[in-house]
Amino acid sequence: DASEEEYVGTCLVFLFVSTFTTGILYTVGASMGLAKVLRAVPLVVLKGALLGVALFLFQSAIGTAVPGLPMDEALLAWQRWLPAVAVGSLIFLVDEALHSPLMCALVLIIAAGVPLGISWLGIASIEELRADGWVYEAEASVNPMPWYEQQVGVYAATLPHARWSVALSQWQAYAGVWITHSLSALMDLKAIDILTPAEVDLERELKATGYCNLLCAIVGGLPA
Repeated sequence: DASEEEYVGTCLVFLFVSTFTTGILYTVGASMGLAKVLRAVPLVVLKGALLGVALFLFQSAIGTAVPGLPMDEALLAWQRWLPAVAVGSLIFLVDEALHSPLMCALVLIIAAGVPLGISWLGIASIEELRADGWVYEAEASVNPMPWYEQQVGVYAATLPHARWSVALSQWQAYAGVWITHSLSALMDLKAIDILTPAEVDLERELKATGYCNLLCAIVGGLPA
């Protein structure tokens, strides 16, 4: 029977602790030279992990494109999620052929501008695309204060009511965060090591990721 302030404050404490401890884990691991172990990881392991991530992203994309439907019914609504798969495949092909991050970013910008192009050509208006579910409707903020002032206000109003004992007792959830994000960071560093022609200082990269997590914890960000 927690109040809204207690609920939000406890969630913020959990977010801070999980992000901050993840940063400490990365920083200590980099200081111990654990990033060097990445060079011994076979490429097939990285590809298998990336395949799992790709399947997860594919499932999430379908759920976002066709919300509220079971997966078997959502798969039948292929006209909703197929464009996203096509754009992702195009980015993959562009990267494989050109190895140019700039061109990949250009593909994303063009894809984001497609609704505007459709509206400009008179095929359908933005309102019609939004009504059909192709364009998300951005909710206007009713609070005129800047986001950082709103964030400080939320912290000041909820953290004094947080149940620290509840937040700190969620060790299973913290372990899940550490394992998930550690594997994600290791995959990213391994990919950088493979794709970058120059020698990469993996310890420095891992330590930088740890510092970023420490900073994110302070400003209320998620683990990276």
